[in-house]
Amino acid sequence: MAQEKVLAKSSYFMNSCPESRESLESQAKANFLGSTPEEASRASVMGLGAICRHANKLLGDFYNQACMDLAKALLGKVLVRKLGDQVLKGKIVETECYLGGDDKASHSYNGKRTERNAPMFMKPGTSYVYRIYGMYNCFNISSTENRGFHEQSGLDEFYLIGDGAAVLIRSLEPLEGQETMQQLREKKRKPESIRKKLKDFELCNGPSKLCISMNLEKTTCNGQDLANWPALWIEDSENVREDCIVACKRIGIDSCGPEWADKPLRFYILGNRSVSVPYPYLTSLHLPSPELAWCYVNNCLILSILAIALTLVLYKSKDDHKSHPSSNLTGADAGDILSDSPSADSSPLVEGLRSQKVRSTYKTIAASLTADEAEEERRAESTQLNHIFGLLKKEEKKFGIQSLEDLKHQLHLYKA
Repeated sequence: MAQEKVLAKSSYFMNSCPESRESLESQAKANFLGSTPEEASRASVMGLGAICRHANKLLGDFYNQACMDLAKALLGKVLVRKLGDQVLKGKIVETECYLGGDDKASHSYNGKRTERNAPMFMKPGTSYVYRIYGMYNCFNISSTENRGFHEQSGLDEFYLIGDGAAVLIRSLEPLEGQETMQQLREKKRKPESIRKKLKDFELCNGPSKLCISMNLEKTTCNGQDLANWPALWIEDSENVREDCIVACKRIGIDSCGPEWADKPLRFYILGNRSVSVPYPYLTSLHLPSPELAWCYVNNCLILSILAIALTLVLYKSKDDHKSHPSSNLTGADAGDILSDSPSADSSPLVEGLRSQKVRSTYKTIAASLTADEAEEERRAESTQLNHIFGLLKKEEKKFGIQSLEDLKHQLHLYKA
């Protein structure tokens, strides 16, 4: 609902009639890229052209989401930084949740409030920039999490106070201003490493790297309202499909203990090269099933499940001679099986699955199998299912799989 409100407000700027020009010009002053009053005033006489550059700027309602929802909603959105006349842009491809409250990895664990973490308790959409190792920065955005008014806070009455939840932006895919990003990164690199120019996907593939590349400093960017600050904001873009989002454990928080270190609170876009620590570090298979939710699997298990899933979908395709969407497979495609172009290091199993007429449209094309071939495949499938069941049985507490039929049902590969 919040997303719909944002889109409705954005479409207002793009579709307003001429009679609304005065209102549009007024809005231009508020949203113009420039950081000085003179630039904002100049925008008002530029009319619709200047406004259209901002029509997709995300407003406050977008950030008014629970932390995990915001972390996933931010994927695919564009972070924009204004540095004088220079504009830097990067698509958000990786995020992490820090929930506050009981989250031992959060700076606001147990409701702890300090001068440092104050932005985590400010209204949703407030930037939180903190330093690590005394020299690097990390950029976060406050979110909604059990929020309400706090009369004794001393903050503006419109600020919502909650458990101190925030989303860490871990990685960006550079879209604009890469040369400036290169220059900013070179200033922080060791002399011996400057000889090698960074590739575009290396510019922002980490929380501190993106802060350097986008010039996000604590002294200037901390505690800013991203819906209104003219030097830093987020623009809307096409939503990332749920089955293209990988969920896994957060990075570098093992000292918090397994209860919180192992929770799947890191999200990234499957297959994006700018992700800081991509698969096979740890990944997850997401199926559109409320009973299953998130299931942690390793490389071998993902490929085994894919082999079974592809076989079953191929059988169904053969029955009615049609193509069928197989969206329940795309979230598991960490081996790049559904891609048109094989990677150089593809395993024989990946190559074998790729040959089963699976295309990047995520549709499975009908396969012609004889009765004997089909029976042989079913026997192989049964063997694979029993093997996977044996693996899961060893991890019964984690997976919650009690029977082979339960496995079939949970994988959503068989009809109940």
